Amino acid sequence: MDSIRTPMTPVRIKRSSEKFLDSIYRRALFNALVLAALSLACAARGADDPDRIAKAKAEGQVVFYTTMGVDTSRPMTLAFEKKYPFLKVEVLRLNSERVFNRVVVEHQAGKVHADVVNMSVMPLLKSKKLLAAYRSPEAGAFPAKFRDPDDTWTGLVGNYLVIGYNTRLVPEANRPKDWFDLTLPWWKGKLAMDVEDFDWFGAMLEYLGPEKGRRLMQGLAAQQLDWRKGHSLLAQLVSAGEFYGSFLYAHRTQLTRDRGAPIDWVKTSKPIVVSQNAVAVLEKAPRPNAARLLVDFLMSEAGQKLLYEGGQIPLRSRAVPTSSPLAAEHLDLYPVSDRVMERYEELKKDFNETFGVKQ
Repeated sequence: MDSIRTPMTPVRIKRSSEKFLDSIYRRALFNALVLAALSLACAARGADDPDRIAKAKAEGQVVFYTTMGVDTSRPMTLAFEKKYPFLKVEVLRLNSERVFNRVVVEHQAGKVHADVVNMSVMPLLKSKKLLAAYRSPEAGAFPAKFRDPDDTWTGLVGNYLVIGYNTRLVPEANRPKDWFDLTLPWWKGKLAMDVEDFDWFGAMLEYLGPEKGRRLMQGLAAQQLDWRKGHSLLAQLVSAGEFYGSFLYAHRTQLTRDRGAPIDWVKTSKPIVVSQNAVAVLEKAPRPNAARLLVDFLMSEAGQKLLYEGGQIPLRSRAVPTSSPLAAEHLDLYPVSDRVMERYEELKKDFNETFGVKQ
């Protein structure tokens, strides 16, 4: 006799569905873990590739043009040379403009000396096709907004331009929370600004849009601003009470505050403009394998930790402790774009006309 087939009850159907879904979930999770492991393995091979290391060893050194101060760069190069004792790092320290000009001149003369460059106007070198495409195995740890989409450069550290103010002079009720608060009547005659904040100017107009951005700039221009050159100087002057507030670099302001000065900075402004100091391998680097090893190290967790300990704001995700006010997770960060850099001279003229600055 044929067995009698009874319809599945709702409970049995539910259990069968749950088992089926659980099977799919476990299979998907397994596949994801396998892919993650393969990615990590590939990254590890990229960072410690025996062939590249052998070629770098034959190259013997790496030449690094950087804007970092000696207190920051020296611990980095010592740690790199300790990891790769067969490589010596030759360092040339200049400001971004001089690094840019030197790299361009060397390229035009056909005598490229540098292998790795580090500066704040890297997109301008990219536009001249002087940078090699290289995706470091460390690149995935950096937010996309701090990397060139074509993998020619990565932002190592950033300067956050923020609103800083004297905590003794500015009452709680008048402490700004965003940029437009500085256009209120109370702030008239109490603010100072750097005469060369052109990249901030361009980035703010880009972020806010033409109408809102112009309204902010015109409101600030009406505040009888005092002008100085240098954000470190401005931080000192705000701390000393010469000005109630200014636009300052967050890490320097935080350091000054931590030392007991009556100064603080605004964490809630939208946006906080970030000027990136990036790193790249030159297209015609004489020592390309050693160059890639240095870039990998600068971008690594260990390298970024050294930068943080040197007083910089590293741009690798979670390189700044989440407990710090400088942690990216707490802030609306907006990097200066390639478009802004490419319009630098135009923005400089616009800035001077808007604020009535004569330079």
